[in-house]
Amino acid sequence: MVSNRHHSWSSPRQTFPVNPGKNYVVSIHFKLLNLPTGHAYAKVIMILDLTVNGHHHHPVIANMPLQRLKYGWTEIKMDTTNAGIYLEIPDTEVNFLLDAASAMELPHNPHWLSDATHRIDTLRKAPVSFKLHEGVNEHGIAIENHINFDLPMNAVSALRSHGLKVRGHNMFWGVDQFVPQWLKGKSRSELLASMKKHVHEVISRTTGKGIKTQALRFKNDGIPVYGLGLEGHFYTHDIDMDVLKYRLDKIAESGLKLWITAFTLSDTDNNRKAANLEKDQKIWHKDDALFTGANITPNAAGQKYLDLFHKTWKTYFTHNIQPGHVVQTHAFKGDYLLNIKKNGHLIHQEHFGLDSTANDIIINLTNDQDVSHFTFG
Repeated sequence: MVSNRHHSWSSPRQTFPVNPGKNYVVSIHFKLLNLPTGHAYAKVIMILDLTVNGHHHHPVIANMPLQRLKYGWTEIKMDTTNAGIYLEIPDTEVNFLLDAASAMELPHNPHWLSDATHRIDTLRKAPVSFKLHEGVNEHGIAIENHINFDLPMNAVSALRSHGLKVRGHNMFWGVDQFVPQWLKGKSRSELLASMKKHVHEVISRTTGKGIKTQALRFKNDGIPVYGLGLEGHFYTHDIDMDVLKYRLDKIAESGLKLWITAFTLSDTDNNRKAANLEKDQKIWHKDDALFTGANITPNAAGQKYLDLFHKTWKTYFTHNIQPGHVVQTHAFKGDYLLNIKKNGHLIHQEHFGLDSTANDIIINLTNDQDVSHFTFG
């Protein structure tokens, strides 16, 4: 047990040998025994004990700001390239237990790109088949992808009017400097009531607007979570794909659906930025500063983004078709508009969606209409 602490950094330390250029995953299990007086939470952080040219550095490598007694034994974990770690709890009156400290070398995967491409094909595509109803003459098919709420809702309406999909971001942000002053000091019941009211206000205004929300549903004392939104902000051009893949896999262990809700690359070299954009997107499948100038011309990174999302990750397919015959393929999941054409002229349209399950499309036309082929993309 760690008790009678006089400094925030008073805690046992774990050191281990490392090899240059290698990545390591370090983990410590802890259990809080009490909370700071007058507080419902305690902050727990993991510190790296680093010595460079005789100078000591102590960067924060993991941060868990809202820890409660009911969580029991908790794992704090992070990857690093250096040795020497310890826990720091700013409130010295907090006592805690430590157990199961470990360090593991993170192996390098030289085949990460081919693995990522395979995952995209496996997870983001689904089988679809097309059959021209018996009795229809042969001869043309094309399928193509296709507070004050006034300001945000007007923006949503403008986006939707141009056919753009909209997703709501987080309704709550549990970071001290972003918590409104009027919320502080509320009791637990008052805080929950305010949060439920905010959820109702947002949902009641966005329902039917074509907005995919990331709202949390409140039930009893728990908050069922069906997904996690991840932010990725890279302040270096030297991105380690092994580390990035490990962190995503670790979060995926929750079994929840994951969304990349924010993504930035800080790099003045647009060609290098484009290369990193492609690698990152293939690992997790939005980047700022992709376009420049008054005419909104895509730079190298912007063009790479357009190529990925409008070419590489869209399905374009053409095939001849005859009555009664089945044409099968795999296509990226999403919503499609099926355009039936005869000699280049549109004769029929229908919508269909493609999700994780196979989809069988039966094309029904009148007997006097000729069809020769279909295309979708």
